[in-house]
Amino acid sequence: MSTALFVSPHLDDVAFSCGGTLAALKAKGWKVALATVFTRSVPEPKGFALQCQTAKGLGPDVDYMALRRKEDRAFAACMGVDHLSWGDLEEAPHRGYESPEALFQPPRPDDVIEAKVAACLKPVLRELKPDRVFVPRPWGATWTTCRWCEP
Repeated sequence: MSTALFVSPHLDDVAFSCGGTLAALKAKGWKVALATVFTRSVPEPKGFALQCQTAKGLGPDVDYMALRRKEDRAFAACMGVDHLSWGDLEEAPHRGYESPEALFQPPRPDDVIEAKVAACLKPVLRELKPDRVFVPRPWGATWTTCRWCEP
């Protein structure tokens, strides 16, 4: 049986951009896995991070990422995902990116997130040995399509 790994930077990126591909492979008998990288809850968000949450109508006392992980778990169950994993990394607003504009710039020199993402995904790749790896591809500021690469 072939295995496809879908890497979702944020909770819902794969759901919105690769859900059809995931469903099609599952229907063809593939084992499908979903690994989401930025899923860490941050207690007492502040500044821009809190703004991102309250702009969605959620108060500062709500664990926003816990809600999103719950949605991710429901998506995975609905789609028949065989393996679900979450990285324990903070989204950009919790790593010092203080504005919407800052989110769409190259990473700050002090943000060592690339190494952390690699460390997060290595065990998943090692365990699953996927035949194909799918990642959402950015198109402007939105995730619109799914691309694959050989592991």
